[in-house]
Amino acid sequence: APSDASCISSTWFVNVGYTLNLAPLVIKVAAVNRMMAAASAYRRLVLNRTNLHQAVAGITLLLVIYLVIWTAIDPPHREAEYSMTGTETRMGETVVVLSYYCSAGDSPVWQYIAVGWN
Repeated sequence: APSDASCISSTWFVNVGYTLNLAPLVIKVAAVNRMMAAASAYRRLVLNRTNLHQAVAGITLLLVIYLVIWTAIDPPHREAEYSMTGTETRMGETVVVLSYYCSAGDSPVWQYIAVGWN
């Protein structure tokens, strides 16, 4: 069963993971677009690798700030779900199954923003 800490950490790992995968790709595509635009105008373009890394770091920093605010205000947490199976014991009692899942917090807005970000 998940704990509150594992719910928070899984939210962080998924969001940071997607950002670290997609941000460099988007930055690289933007750099290639700039190179193509410069080539079509017969201009020389110098791409600084440090600037590309700083752009990825800036995007990741924005995400970390968002995740800190989300975790402080409305953290993801473990919730219980009860479901009746329809089977009965020998004593005539209905069997109820208890399962746990991670909830994104009390407001779904946090999850929508995270999905939109990624």
